[in-house]
Amino acid sequence: MTTLVAGSYERFWFAYEVTPSGNEIQDLSRAFSFPAHKGPVKCISGAAPFVASGGADDTVHIYNAEAGKDLGFLMNPGDGAVTAVEFYTPAGTSQPTHLLSGAADGSISVWGAGGSWECLKVLKGHKKEVTSLSVHPSGLLALSTARDDMLRMWNMTKGRSQYKTKIPSGTEAVSFSPNGDIYALLSGLKVTAHNVSEEGDVAATFELEKRGLCMTFLSDNVILVGGEDGSLRTLDLRTNRAQSTVQAHGMRVRGVAALLPGETSGSEPAHLVGSAASDGFIRLWDLRNRGAAGSSQAQPLCEASTKAETVVEFPEEAPKKMKKNAAKGKKGK
Repeated sequence: MTTLVAGSYERFWFAYEVTPSGNEIQDLSRAFSFPAHKGPVKCISGAAPFVASGGADDTVHIYNAEAGKDLGFLMNPGDGAVTAVEFYTPAGTSQPTHLLSGAADGSISVWGAGGSWECLKVLKGHKKEVTSLSVHPSGLLALSTARDDMLRMWNMTKGRSQYKTKIPSGTEAVSFSPNGDIYALLSGLKVTAHNVSEEGDVAATFELEKRGLCMTFLSDNVILVGGEDGSLRTLDLRTNRAQSTVQAHGMRVRGVAALLPGETSGSEPAHLVGSAASDGFIRLWDLRNRGAAGSSQAQPLCEASTKAETVVEFPEEAPKKMKKNAAKGKKGK
């Protein structure tokens, strides 16, 4: 069983279990919902068994999905809202070891995942709000983007910035590929892929018809982009072309995720993906089934309405049982 978790601007989390029927996905069933923050949920990340969200209330909220237990909140050591969160799970292990959170003041906090959730380090370099974070599969490097229009590469062993470069204004997201050889930048009407081993040299460039708002890698060579026009576009780094377009929603797509993130490495891209949009709908798609006319005949496998504007994340594994728990405050040191 796989679980999808969405955060909303109305401060709630919504969790749905993906219910299979034979070899097909049949339904999205509500697992739980609860008010995770005192203000809007700004970002969300999942890595079994944990889900973490950053809020406008200057906190990171943690939930153990496997145990169905609310673990409380971490106080942001920086100033302002928590605007980006990202887990790191070492290869070959069953759960994450670290959590990174970015703040409105440009600071990045590194937390030990699990146990006391201690704040291990605060990285400083950005001058404005952090917009996205990505950790290299090795755990030795991390990338961050911010409203100061800078990309920074962090040496996670030494806890300091080792490289920075100017990026286009309005860059929404950065992400390492599953094998770590490439990182991608989503900047409005453009997606660029860069070689990690060649100091960020551009490997591919894609011009989008409409502004992109979110993205995820489906494989080492394929990127999925959610757009302000409600579309899902797959981009192929090998051909430097868009593979397909699915008109997924009537409003802007605010979050996308591969349903099977643990299986995206290699040449075969993940085909089951989820999308969440400003219309409050969460939809699951099989990108292999686009119909003869492409996006005009695309139909979701299933959908659910949260009745709230959402961002979305798939933890790598689903809980066997989930329940709502009373929130208990926890402060990071």
